[in-house]
Parts: sequence; C-alpha cells; structure tokens
Amino acid sequence: MTEEKKKKTGPYGFGCLITIIVVIGLLATVATIVIVVYNGYSKVDVNSKELKNYAPKFFVEVAKITYPENSEIKHISFWGAGRDGGHDLIIIVKNIKLVVSDLDVISKLESSEMEYPVIKESTEYRRAYVDLCSNINFLPKTSKRAKIHIEDEKLKESFCGPKKILLKSNKKDDVSGAELIVVIPDENLIWIHKSYVF
Repeated sequence: MTEEKKKKTGPYGFGCLITIIVVIGLLATVATIVIVVYNGYSKVDVNSKELKNYAPKFFVEVAKITYPENSEIKHISFWGAGRDGGHDLIIIVKNIKLVVSDLDVISKLESSEMEYPVIKESTEYRRAYVDLCSNINFLPKTSKRAKIHIEDEKLKESFCGPKKILLKSNKKDDVSGAELIVVIPDENLIWIHKSYVF
C-alpha cells in the first residue's frame, strides 16, 4: 500500500518543483530586463544650454530668493528616471555677503564643515550623491550619478576638499529626497542640490 501511495504522489511533487524553478527563472529574467531598461532610460545632462537657461528658475525655486546679479554658472547637472533624480547647481557670486543676508531672512543658515559629499554632524536628510568631486567609490560604475563630475579644474579645487560652509536644508524627508543650499563663503560659491529618491 505505501509503495502505491509513493508512486501516486511522486510525480506531482516533482512537477511542483519544476514549476517553482521555472517561476523563479522567469522572475529573475523580468528583473534583469527591468534593470537594463531602467538604466537605458536614465537621463544625464551636464552644463547644456537648456540647463543653463533653467538655472535661475531652479535657484529661485529652491533658495526662495531672487537670482543673484553678476553670478556665473560654474556647473549644472541633471540625472533622473525611475526611482531617483535631481539637479546640482554651483554658481560663483560676487557679493556673497548680500546673498547670505537674503538667505538668512528666509531661514537661518547653519555653520558647518564639508568635504564633499560628507557634511559634518551627519544630517537627518537623505542626499542622492552625485560624484561631483570624483571621490565617491561606493557608487556602482554603471550608475548615471557616477558619471557626473565637475569638469572645471579650478572649480573642483574651490569646491572639493575640506571647506567651512553655511548650510540650509528645506526638506528633511528620508523618503522624498532633499533640498540643500550650501554656501562656501571663502570661495564665493553657492551649491544648490535638489533630489528625489523613492
């Protein structure tokens, strides 16, 4: 009797195992296709004319003050598609004290230190790091964010490395990303960062 039962249940158990293996294989294939398509559609744009035209609007949107006169766009980049994206803008401003004063009216800037991408006294908010200073080793080589760098060597010198900064964050939401305003007074630089991460 027991031998007959084994013969009846044996083929069904083996058939279930094959079905499970096929389903896992299909899921792995679909996941691979989705990742490849996602990476293919991710957009990266650095210092294009279109972005430079957008810079003043982007600055006002995040900083909530008027775009500084006599400022010069040193870097602007965009990455995005799917689960994350964002903009980075670095401008040089002739009258940095006036801009700092305007920003302080909206919300007090905090003194801090930065060695990009690390800001001292690790903050609550999440930043979608872009490899601006070519010093982030934890981004996968296939990541679009790993391909965005500051191209101007003089700017890299002024922005990268240990810096005393003034910092303001408009959002502290670990799910939706961050808006940062970083002023490097000694270099007359302002870095505006806005990102979203799901």
